[in-house]
Amino acid sequence: MKRDVFEERLAGAFRALREAERRSPPDFQTLLSRDRPRRTTAPPPAPWHPPHRLRALGGLLGLAAAAGLAAFLLVRSDDGSRRFEATLKDASTELALGSWRAPSDFLMEFSGIELYREVPAIPSSDLGSAMDHAGPAPRNN
Repeated sequence: MKRDVFEERLAGAFRALREAERRSPPDFQTLLSRDRPRRTTAPPPAPWHPPHRLRALGGLLGLAAAAGLAAFLLVRSDDGSRRFEATLKDASTELALGSWRAPSDFLMEFSGIELYREVPAIPSSDLGSAMDHAGPAPRNN
């Protein structure tokens, strides 16, 4: 009888342990090993491809745009070179005449600038004329 009570308590402890395990979350390895449920929805739709006519129209529009851009650049560069040559001709004429002035020349003018544009005349002094008539300087032997 004592053995029956012991076995009964042991069986009850195992039942409690199994019940606790059943209520607890599964371990990580079990979660990883489970198969994920399959999708029951329809597969995603295939990507949309424009009809052949629409693709051809897009290609023609791109080609026309590229041709227009090339024509615009060619015409514009020809006009630019003409303007550049005309500017050089005008500038060379003005430089040859010496009449050209920079637009910022007025910034270089300040009061007293006439002192820098002409060499001042230095009057002779009496000391200078006296030295001229004195003769050569004495030598130290």
